[in-house]
Amino acid sequence: MTVNVVIAEDVAVEDNWLSGVWATLRARWWLVLGVTLGALVAAVVYLRTADYLYTAELHVYAAPSSAGSSPGASSLNSLAAIAGLGGAPVESATPFRLYLDGVRAREVAERLARDRELMRGIFAGEWDPVSRGWREHHGVLGGIKRFTWNILGLRYQSWHVPDAARLADYIAENVNVIQNVKTPIVAITLDHPDPRFAVRFLTSLGAATDQFLREKQQERTRSNIEYLSEKLREVTLVEQRAALFAALSEQERQGMLANSQAPYAANPFGAATASTSPTKPRQIPLLIAGLVGGLILGSALALLLGRPRRVVSILDDGIA
Repeated sequence: MTVNVVIAEDVAVEDNWLSGVWATLRARWWLVLGVTLGALVAAVVYLRTADYLYTAELHVYAAPSSAGSSPGASSLNSLAAIAGLGGAPVESATPFRLYLDGVRAREVAERLARDRELMRGIFAGEWDPVSRGWREHHGVLGGIKRFTWNILGLRYQSWHVPDAARLADYIAENVNVIQNVKTPIVAITLDHPDPRFAVRFLTSLGAATDQFLREKQQERTRSNIEYLSEKLREVTLVEQRAALFAALSEQERQGMLANSQAPYAANPFGAATASTSPTKPRQIPLLIAGLVGGLILGSALALLLGRPRRVVSILDDGIA
């Protein structure tokens, strides 16, 4: 009987507490409604003033030179085995793997930074069309950030004219490489207010990355061919000469691929495209979030400012 009485008292306390909460919300309904409408209005204002972004995509897949193992790996392994070096086989990244990582490389950013139109599109807020020069953009968020960093005693990086370093940082923060194990096609994306510019930028980025890897391969094959040709004049053993001939043939093949007019590391799967409508911010989810968030915040304020003494007394009675 004692257990039943305790359970009945707990249920009664819980009912009283819920009744108190509901009574408080009913008594402060205007506060809940006001905060909810305020949050909804704030979401609407943000949507009307926000910069809408379009998503541009460039789809690529491995070029023939990227298929299989790394260039010249098998011939180098043969030479190492004949020389008695042993050890693990020579492994390195394929050109396509280097391409996916190379889109964020500093060397690629240096190539793109030579295009003044691209730089003006990326750092549009810092370009003054009247004076035809760069100027520091004094925004509200920038001022708040600088003030906060000064208060905390942190070093604030001063403004400087957009260059390859800043472009590399922009690419690292805004360009995404999306891979899927179920398909060999990789998507390179960029969100930007101007969809046409975003398409042009991704196209230039892909071409610059591929050209950078092509030139590096051309330099490498030229150096390897010169070395192997010189070794062939010195080596007399049949096995070593056969391995050198095989390595030289492989380097000639890699040089032919690097000097071809076709893409070297990655083939575009069609031209770069952009979404027909903005993808950020998402209007409906943001409105729903504002409505729900305002309702929760308004309810919390109503409970805190409504009748806290009654709620506390009910809780004390339950504990007692």
